[in-house]
Amino acid sequence: MTYEPSGLESRPHVVILTRWCEQYANYDRYLDHDSHRVTYITNEIASKSVPPAAADVVVVPATDDLASVRGALRELVARHGPPASIVALKEDDLLVGAVLRQDSECPGPRPDELLPFRDKYLMYQAIAAAGLPLPAFAPFTGEQSVLDFVATAGWPVIIKPRVGSSSEGVVLLSNPSDVAGLTPAARPMLIQSYNTDPIYHVDGIYTGDGLGQWRASRYINTCLGFREGGFLGSVEEDDPSINEAIGAAAAAYLAALTDQAEPFHLEVFVDAAAPGGPACTFLEAGARVGGAEIPFIWRELHGYDLMSVAFNLQLGLPVQAADPVAAQGDVGGWLLVPAPMAPPCRITEATTMLGRTPGPYAEVLLRPGELLPLGDAYYEHVGGRFRFRGGSSAEVQAALIATARDFRVRAEPIDHPGFAQNGAGRNGGRAGKEPVQDYSQPLLSGEGDSDYARYMRTTALLSLQRGPDEVIHRDELLFQTVHQSTELWLKLGCAEVSEAAAQLRTGAVDASARLLGRSALAVKLITGQLEMLRHLAPWDFQAIRTVLGHGSGFESPGWRSAQRVSAELREVFDDYVVRHGIDLVDLYRGSPDHPVYRLAEAMIEWDERISLWRVRHYKIATRVIGHEVVGTKGTPVDVLPRLIAHKFFPELWRVRTELTQTGPMNEAALAGLA
Repeated sequence: MTYEPSGLESRPHVVILTRWCEQYANYDRYLDHDSHRVTYITNEIASKSVPPAAADVVVVPATDDLASVRGALRELVARHGPPASIVALKEDDLLVGAVLRQDSECPGPRPDELLPFRDKYLMYQAIAAAGLPLPAFAPFTGEQSVLDFVATAGWPVIIKPRVGSSSEGVVLLSNPSDVAGLTPAARPMLIQSYNTDPIYHVDGIYTGDGLGQWRASRYINTCLGFREGGFLGSVEEDDPSINEAIGAAAAAYLAALTDQAEPFHLEVFVDAAAPGGPACTFLEAGARVGGAEIPFIWRELHGYDLMSVAFNLQLGLPVQAADPVAAQGDVGGWLLVPAPMAPPCRITEATTMLGRTPGPYAEVLLRPGELLPLGDAYYEHVGGRFRFRGGSSAEVQAALIATARDFRVRAEPIDHPGFAQNGAGRNGGRAGKEPVQDYSQPLLSGEGDSDYARYMRTTALLSLQRGPDEVIHRDELLFQTVHQSTELWLKLGCAEVSEAAAQLRTGAVDASARLLGRSALAVKLITGQLEMLRHLAPWDFQAIRTVLGHGSGFESPGWRSAQRVSAELREVFDDYVVRHGIDLVDLYRGSPDHPVYRLAEAMIEWDERISLWRVRHYKIATRVIGHEVVGTKGTPVDVLPRLIAHKFFPELWRVRTELTQTGPMNEAALAGLA
């Protein structure tokens, strides 16, 4: 389907990327869904919460999977036209939304604006450059990097992903025995010195030159502790001296990270007993509204919708002027109790805490019999969510602690042929007994008598070749297997090149180079499997040619994709080196360990592997059908050698020529002529 404008299609097309089931953001209140064509990209669980007035919905496996979200956007553009705006408010979706905005030339934050709020190493570098207090930090590259770090910073230390959320992947190391065997992770990690001071989160709006509305809250327990099975709570701070110190620190930290208007969720260590008054040390910051119950507390207690402001900022609208406001009026707080067992599971008991004194004013619980899903909004799908209000921080904390102590939630595994019931979970939000699995029964839906067959779709896959009653020669199976598997490997390789370009747009050079290594290996594999065609006798192939029609390798979707994604990568790389003032000749005269050098070599590897495939393909083709003949598409076979010299990244090949022309051997030759 292609987009064809009509009278109704004059309405602006707004795309919203969301993974929430709960109304953390009231999209249909923020934007009139009648005067706008509002379409949604979401996951299966959250699709049920899309407003009924939505113009369209596309479901993806994960909203932070850039490739699938890009595909969903293409579908929406085909049906509704180019977007005027793209909104993505969840922390893990921010960069995906920014890349889509950049691709579509929509207003709102770009990847380079958000990266200092997502990549903690870049974040820490900016704070350090501003001379502001923060923990000692360094890149994590393996066991030795930790030992080198603690030689000056001491134990314990934290290792965390440079890009992550909700303390996922965070590890506390307390002594040398914890370090033994540590190896570099698949994604970039950061080492950080450990700080025992209480952690506060600060939420509000940064106007670009100072704080707008804001409030500071002290965590009760930690996000890392919640990952390990403990409850997580928060109480708004009512101590004027602590709020004054936090307000000044927050303004300085945010000024070091951006000069744009942003919603913010900032975390700081606070030493309330420091000489001279409370002192703050930076932990991390996000250009987003805080998670958990923060949006609800702000709307219900303080009459201010942080999500609405964040939504408008992504539409490119200005922040409404307002005087800075810290903690005033009612003090708020919230509590999260973890799931009673690993989801998905079925709740069997959840005790309401409403009406208790002290207790919450609001709670979100599943009723017995309801399913707790395996969702990817981490603080949404939990064992219990509670909100508190009171006249002081102490009053709210007392209610929070009492609720955490008295609340009970139990669950059981989901009824399924592959699971045997094994009792309910324990109380207090701790993990319960795990289900005992009957491994003889498949769990997945689909065709096939095993989960392997159903997941791999082997029934469909193995039916794609011509059957015994269709073939005119038994070697058609060999011929189709080589070509169909080539298309699969090229599908993977091209997806990785496309993702490498997307990662490079966000500044993730190392991730881009790693993905290109996978792409080049895919081409190496399809080059090797061409050897199977050496076993196809020339006369036998003449029989096979009679059923190929006008089919030709020039029509291969895989090779057409290779051309497209290579051009995309070249464009992004050229833009990157220009924006960062990189001279390629100087780069190649420098260290091969430079991240951009490694990326350039990964691009060369992809380019070269394709040329090597073309060489081998040409030799195989002439071995089977000879020279000075035409293929099934009417193309002379001797056209193939001309493609071998084609280069996707000619500027990277020219560098080598320049190095030779300006190298010491050339200089010596010129000196000899003088």
